[in-house]
Amino acid sequence: MDLATETPKAGATEVWQIVNLTGDAHPMHFHLVNVQVLERQPFNAFGPTSGAATPNYNGPAVGPDPVELGWKETVKMYPGTVTTVIMRFDLPANPPGIASMPNSLNPNLGVSGKEYVWHCHILDHEEHDMMRPLVVT
Repeated sequence: MDLATETPKAGATEVWQIVNLTGDAHPMHFHLVNVQVLERQPFNAFGPTSGAATPNYNGPAVGPDPVELGWKETVKMYPGTVTTVIMRFDLPANPPGIASMPNSLNPNLGVSGKEYVWHCHILDHEEHDMMRPLVVT
């Protein structure tokens, strides 16, 4: 129920780096967008750089697995790895006969935009609402 921290602009292309701090692989699923894996890089700790915590990488970056080439709606995030993905936030057309859609599906969240989510597809995580809001402005 936290406020959205991912608020891309409609039509924008973004590159995200997703850090898996757990000991398990997590299949991350994105609503609205498909993503392409650009690379993965292992790390073993975090260290300060210019006042921000950044990973201390302990191996080279590698490209996607052969079965991951192309656009995907779900991507594995391996443990101890930073996965870099790219996506474009193209909003779908409004249904026929509807000139515009509401700006917010849940005004209590204090957002103004088209709301989607991204989340882990491990069933237990999904059923317990372990999701992040994604608001396209």
